[in-house]
Amino acid sequence: MPRLKAATTLHVKTDDGGKIHRNERFLLSTADNATREYYVPITYTSSNDTTTFKNTTAKTWLIPDQSLTLRDVLNGSDWIILNNRQSGFYRVDYDNTLWEAIKTQLHENHLVIDVLNRAQLVSDTYNFARSGTNTNYRNWTYAEALDVISYLQYEDNYFPWYAAIVGNNHLLQRIGTVPFETIDNSDQVYSMKQALILSRVCKYGEETCVSKAKELFAQWRDEGVAVPKNLRVTVYCNALRYSDNATTDFNFLWQKYTETNLMTEVITMYAGLGCSQDAESLKWYSLLHRDFTTVWSYVYSSSATGTIAALEYIAENYATLSAA
Repeated sequence: MPRLKAATTLHVKTDDGGKIHRNERFLLSTADNATREYYVPITYTSSNDTTTFKNTTAKTWLIPDQSLTLRDVLNGSDWIILNNRQSGFYRVDYDNTLWEAIKTQLHENHLVIDVLNRAQLVSDTYNFARSGTNTNYRNWTYAEALDVISYLQYEDNYFPWYAAIVGNNHLLQRIGTVPFETIDNSDQVYSMKQALILSRVCKYGEETCVSKAKELFAQWRDEGVAVPKNLRVTVYCNALRYSDNATTDFNFLWQKYTETNLMTEVITMYAGLGCSQDAESLKWYSLLHRDFTTVWSYVYSSSATGTIAALEYIAENYATLSAA
């Protein structure tokens, strides 16, 4: 019996009650087109009896070059999940019908599915997207993967989140290679995409992005070198968010705000000032500024520090705000 030297992938379809089709070696790169198949121990749990997640003894085996039909397992909107508690060394891809049923269950009550299998679903979808897995059942993209794992908003267990963070690390490595420099405005869509990616990367604290934002801000503050227009939102915000001297940088940007009459620059500076991690500056900013609603929204939505500062500001100035 061949040993599983690399993860194999099973493809499950809802015909005949649940058919397990070809198994193939899972590869992140399609350059290696090895087609070797394996004997795979099959365990599964269906929505008809979720107590069987704990049973990791093989119910049957998938034989190389053969498909396997699980009869009388699925009906209608039922789902099935293979590889109870990740006891086998294989990934599982399902057809669209099954993925939709699994996604529905994850959103309605994810706790019905065993935590290790939830982690498996997260890991498998990320890796299918990363490899660009294309089958007769599904063409995997990151949009597809993120749709599956959107249930994580309800998840508080370590294992699914660990799988998600591992998957996100690869994405961050990829988008971290986006150049942080003056964007080529000859391609407007590309420049918009680049600015969007950089804003996300910096917010997540990616070291190169944060360092570059602080560098460009310092050049503007110390040498008068203006920040490129299409990078100003990202630079202003993240230079203040990660500032080594929060009060000084806040005061500098505030001074620049008072000197400009360009509405686009005013709005950009609104957002940048709201990203500061200096709670006292944020409360002063909210108190002083005539456009309270806009400023307050930037302050409370920028970070946990901003949220706390905004709530403290309301508590401290409730009477004044109520009379306004």
